[in-house]
Amino acid sequence: MPALTAEDIVKSRLHLIVKDLFKEVFKTNNRINRCREKISSSSLCDGTNRYWKAQENLDASIREKSFLLHQLLQLDVSYRWTEKLHQDRYSFVTDYVAVLVELNELKHERG
Repeated sequence: MPALTAEDIVKSRLHLIVKDLFKEVFKTNNRINRCREKISSSSLCDGTNRYWKAQENLDASIREKSFLLHQLLQLDVSYRWTEKLHQDRYSFVTDYVAVLVELNELKHERG
């Protein structure tokens, strides 16, 4: 049995890593939407503790989403997984089209 390097393991399980990151971005998007609804729908005043806590949760969720998207981009730069979306192991992407669109927008922004 040949010795496996960490890179070999990542390459062989890349689709699982990408799938997990897509799920996390999707969950974070839902959390961001809930935070925005809470801030806009309730009668929270700008100076209240509840308002600032909701705003802090929104900001943290946005930072987390950005971090996750950048991880996906880095994996794409290193392993070119977006070129393999036609493969069956990447069929999960059809469930997360919005995430893929955001990722492509970020990719084009970075050039």
